[in-house]
Amino acid sequence: EENGFGLTEKQFALHNAQQMVLSGFTGKGINVAVIDAGFTNADVIPQFGDVNLAGVRSFVPEGDIFASSDHGTKVFSTMAANLPGVMVGSA
Repeated sequence: EENGFGLTEKQFALHNAQQMVLSGFTGKGINVAVIDAGFTNADVIPQFGDVNLAGVRSFVPEGDIFASSDHGTKVFSTMAANLPGVMVGSA
């Protein structure tokens, strides 16, 4: 049966997080801070279309937070991705 979690199905099962989603919890109204090396293309990736980026900051002089590293994008996706059937974040 298709549950909509896509690539994140194992991640949800590991933490039993699917119960939150199936119970209607969406993370709406919750603020989450992600501090990482960079967020390559996080500002244009369709899976993040519903995310409201309240602010960004590069701690590297003249650094481009959306081009410097993809590690933050990967971490961010585990929380904020929203493309049902492909990848859904748990926050």
